[in-house]
Amino acid sequence: MVPAFIVVALGVDVTQALVVNQVILSFALPIPMVALVLFHAPSGHHGRIRQ
Repeated sequence: MVPAFIVVALGVDVTQALVVNQVILSFALPIPMVALVLFHAPSGHHGRIRQ
């Protein structure tokens, strides 16, 4: 909550700050997901049905 109070105290347009925050998160969050999929997926099991 402290960062929100700082944004309001600085007089930044809250709507613009929210939009910028969402844009940053939309780029920042998929990067770790891609890394997890690439490094965690077993390379020999793609397309096979496990028995």
